[in-house]
Amino acid sequence: MRKVFFLFLAVFMCFGADAQQVKPGTIDRKAVVTRHSITISNPKLGGPTQVGNGQFAYGFDITGMQTFSDKFSTMSHWGWHNVPLPAGMTVGSFVKPLVNTHGRMIPYDLPDPNQPEIVKWLQANAHRLNLARIGLILTKANGSIA
Repeated sequence: MRKVFFLFLAVFMCFGADAQQVKPGTIDRKAVVTRHSITISNPKLGGPTQVGNGQFAYGFDITGMQTFSDKFSTMSHWGWHNVPLPAGMTVGSFVKPLVNTHGRMIPYDLPDPNQPEIVKWLQANAHRLNLARIGLILTKANGSIA
C-alpha cells in the first residue's frame, strides 16, 4: 500500500512539474497565425476571400487588396447605417404574421405582403455599412488597365 502511495505521489509531482512549466497566458502567436495562412494561386478566383475577427472583415483577391473586383468589401461591427421610417410609421407598426406551429399560431419576424412599406424598411435597417473598397490600379506596359 505504501508503494502505491509513493508511486501515485511521484506521478502527481511529475504532472505538477510539467504544468508549472507552461506559463499562464502565453501562446505561440506565430503558430496560431500560420495555421490560418491563406494561399491564393488562381487570379480568377471567384471570391471574395475574407479575413476578420468578428468585429472587422476585409475582403481581398490574389493581390492582397481589392484590385480585380468591386464586390469585395471592408466591413465592421460598428459601421451601421439606417434610413428614416416611412411617413406615419413606427417600428411598432409592423405586425408579425402568425404561423401555425404545431397547432398553435405563433408570431414570427417574417415578411408580410400585406405590410410592404414597413417590411421593406425592416429588411434594410439597420445594416452593416461597407466602409471602404481598398485597391490598386494595375496597368499593363501599354498603359491600359490590367
